[in-house]
Amino acid sequence: MVNLIVFLGSAAIGLLIAAVVLDNFSITATSFIVDVAIFAVLQLVLSRLIPSHVVLGAVGLASTFVALLLTNLVSSGFAIKGVGT
Repeated sequence: MVNLIVFLGSAAIGLLIAAVVLDNFSITATSFIVDVAIFAVLQLVLSRLIPSHVVLGAVGLASTFVALLLTNLVSSGFAIKGVGT
């Protein structure tokens, strides 16, 4: 249970910081909790699907990228504009 809270908390903090720091990254207040849950679940599932023999840092980056992309496609209150973001 503690691991779940820490995982969701870190996803929330990461998305909040990204929304504040990055110009082309936005998340609405009304969809924030849903977006955090979608991102966290996708991140968890994708990190398990990518083979662990790949360089560990690359697994984290790849699963984060795909989780952000899918969250962007699924949620209407979450937007990433442009490749440079």
